[in-house]
Amino acid sequence: MPNEREIHAHILSTSLHSYRVEYLSTRLKVDDHDDPDRPHDMIGPGNKLEWRCLEGLSLAYRDRNKYVKQIIKAVNFHRQQYHHQMWNKDCPHMTDSSLKLGAIDTVCSKLESEREYQKTVKTISELRELEFHGSKNQLDMISWVIGEMEKIEIPYLRDVTTFTQIPKTGIPAQTHDTIMERIQETIRELRKDHGYKFANL
Repeated sequence: MPNEREIHAHILSTSLHSYRVEYLSTRLKVDDHDDPDRPHDMIGPGNKLEWRCLEGLSLAYRDRNKYVKQIIKAVNFHRQQYHHQMWNKDCPHMTDSSLKLGAIDTVCSKLESEREYQKTVKTISELRELEFHGSKNQLDMISWVIGEMEKIEIPYLRDVTTFTQIPKTGIPAQTHDTIMERIQETIRELRKDHGYKFANL
């Protein structure tokens, strides 16, 4: 089982990723009304705070090579979420909004230094040097997202180390409230169902 430090890192990473995706979706006016799993990655079956995801993905902050089976199992469980069903299978029924949201998700994940289990970059310009994989439509949309990101202010989140530092700016108040509520709900469940203490939270 992951320890509290690893779980904290995973919850913080998930929350910051959710913020990034929701921030860009707001700024780029992308609103996928068909996606029930919003805020991104935080709610719905297969969300990253659900124990079957959280347990495996938290182990990535210990030794991703040693726990690769658990991590892959958690990733595959997470892929039941709507945005992955649309993006990972290049679904023929994908809407323009779903395509844009999938591209935003993909690009944001590459800017996240807290993701110790994958290659990331520090600047938007470095994103263009990365090799992305996908269909022509997906790659074109990733390029569009990067181009739009170069035109707007992107919050600097690399110094965020606590849940209370997660910004409110640039996303709807209700979205921020839901992110914070899901964090606290997850901590309560971990204490009640899995015996964690989290005495400092």
